[in-house]
Amino acid sequence: MQAFKTWGENLISPLINPAQFDFWAQQLGSTRAWSRCFARVISVMSESPDTKTLTLKANRNWPDFIAGQHCNITATIAGRNIIRSYSISSDPIDGRRIQITVRRESGGLMSEYLCNDIGLGDRLELGNPFGNMLLPTPMPAHLLLLAAGSGITPMMSQIRTMARKGMPTSVTLMYWEKTHADFNFAQELQLIAQRHQNFTLQMITTRDQSERPLSGRVSHELLSQVANVDAVDQVFVCGSSGFVQAASSLCEFRKLPLISEAFTPSQVQASNTEIAHHDVYLRRSNLHLSLSNQKPLLEQLENAGISVPSGCRQGICNTCTCVRNLGTTTDEFSGAVDNEPSQIIKLCVSRAATNIELDL
Repeated sequence: MQAFKTWGENLISPLINPAQFDFWAQQLGSTRAWSRCFARVISVMSESPDTKTLTLKANRNWPDFIAGQHCNITATIAGRNIIRSYSISSDPIDGRRIQITVRRESGGLMSEYLCNDIGLGDRLELGNPFGNMLLPTPMPAHLLLLAAGSGITPMMSQIRTMARKGMPTSVTLMYWEKTHADFNFAQELQLIAQRHQNFTLQMITTRDQSERPLSGRVSHELLSQVANVDAVDQVFVCGSSGFVQAASSLCEFRKLPLISEAFTPSQVQASNTEIAHHDVYLRRSNLHLSLSNQKPLLEQLENAGISVPSGCRQGICNTCTCVRNLGTTTDEFSGAVDNEPSQIIKLCVSRAATNIELDL
């Protein structure tokens, strides 16, 4: 069937302008598109006071995804196309009916729109799934999941997938939130724990010490209280950069195999702490800007009114890549300095270290 569809598209594609096809489909209120993936919002559900799950019905251009992956979401907000990355929280078996779970961030343009303003029937554009925090094959005998805040979202897709398959391995989930009210998927997780004896759930608060048997931040003591650490074959860690750093250090100390993913980048201080401004020349726009060496290029370009496609804003999805023709940049993550000409850089995690020229 797919081969027939591809053959048909190849046959008529010289006769159709894909951009015009997409435009008129949108004018008619359809999510159909020539090759782009659009989705309709069919359900909005509150998970916690500041978090909502959106159920989307994607068009036929949505590819298969793997539990634990993310995708870029594009929404038109105040006349601008805004792109952000969100984890998919649903089971891949649901096909084109997918869910994203969004926590509202104060001042976050996209998160506030998705949590406060979006309505049933509204249309979003979806990018292809990406991400490498995937369940191993074959499955390990004992999997330890450490999630904090929004870090539960990709793991929820994985837990749902494993539950559908009868929980084929021993899984321990340690899930941190500030207060009891902040936990997402609480009832579903508790139900999964009741149905599957080899799924151990421990929800831990960092502020409401009276509401949970365990409280406090990730530590050797908490890990030892909940999990048989010596029996763990694989650890997944997901959350803020601070949480991921702390949990990863504990796992590395215990020599546990680790896969981690942080939702906020852990920035490296510039080796030259002296604040400086450099000339950034946008070649195609024929525009010169004076930008700081203390902030990512993407953030400063946006503040200057330059529209640049972006997604995850943490160096993962590659949406904001562009060619740096000349000059030197510093990587936000590693602090690595690169001055090779005609190099592709990620604007969201690159700082100007000298005058530079970008192919923008």
